[in-house]
Amino acid sequence: CAVTFIKCPKPRKAAIKFGADYWARLILNGQEIFRPETRPKTAPIKGEVTIPVTLKQGENILFIKYHAGGAGNGFWMSITDPGDLEFSNKL
Repeated sequence: CAVTFIKCPKPRKAAIKFGADYWARLILNGQEIFRPETRPKTAPIKGEVTIPVTLKQGENILFIKYHAGGAGNGFWMSITDPGDLEFSNKL
C-alpha cells in the first residue's frame, strides 16, 4: 500500500497517469477512482492508463493498494501539476 497527501489551493481538474505490476486499486478522498479487472502480468508501464480526477481545495488523500505479480512489486504514477500542488507522505 502507498498513500500521499496532495494539497491543492483551489478545486480543479487533474489527470493521474498510472501503471502497476499485476493489480492496483486507487482511492481519492474515500472514492474509488480506478480498479482494473485484469491486466497483463508485466512490469509497470509508464502512463499505462489516464484517470481524470477532481481535486478539492485543501488536502486530498490518494491511497494506492497494489498486489505484486511475477514481474515484481511496484507501480508508476504521475499527476498533472502546473506548479501549485504540494505533496506529503505524512501519516
